[in-house]
Amino acid sequence: MELSSLNVELSRLIKQRNVTILLNMALILVIIVLSLVLLFKDTIVVVTPSVIAKEYRITDKNISKSYLEDMSRDVVTTLFNLTPKNVSYMTDTVLKLVHPSAYGQVSKELYKLQHDVITRKVSTVFYPSSMVVDENNLLVRIQGDFYTFIGSSLTAHKKRLFEIHYDYTGAKLTIGGFSEIVED
Repeated sequence: MELSSLNVELSRLIKQRNVTILLNMALILVIIVLSLVLLFKDTIVVVTPSVIAKEYRITDKNISKSYLEDMSRDVVTTLFNLTPKNVSYMTDTVLKLVHPSAYGQVSKELYKLQHDVITRKVSTVFYPSSMVVDENNLLVRIQGDFYTFIGSSLTAHKKRLFEIHYDYTGAKLTIGGFSEIVED
């Protein structure tokens, strides 16, 4: 009697083990399938500003024109609205946005600018008036009025055109190059 009850119990435990193994194998298969789906799926991130005027789209392959516009406006505003008191903040902020391949050259230029602004007590302000965005090449041209002050005296006012080239790798948009376009 005791032997037959042990056999029944053993048989029940073996069935329970087999069901558990099958469930575990099914879960492993589901995890593998989901991992593959995530690996090959295009990611879409929708970023909205505090005041929603337009939608930003960032996918694995491209970035929306509106995002590049606003990013570029922020970059030139940060870069060119300078005083001796905020130039250090500007340098740190812009360097966080620079692609590693351009970091050495950009940091050299920004630290030179920082030294000049502090020693000469220069302030600058830039008012963008037009922007052309090439979202396929991640290139933005911004034109506007650039004012230079020493103390409270206006020393220069000039229309200037700047070009920002972006790099988009690893779901991160960085500044790959920045230059002024001098028109003849």
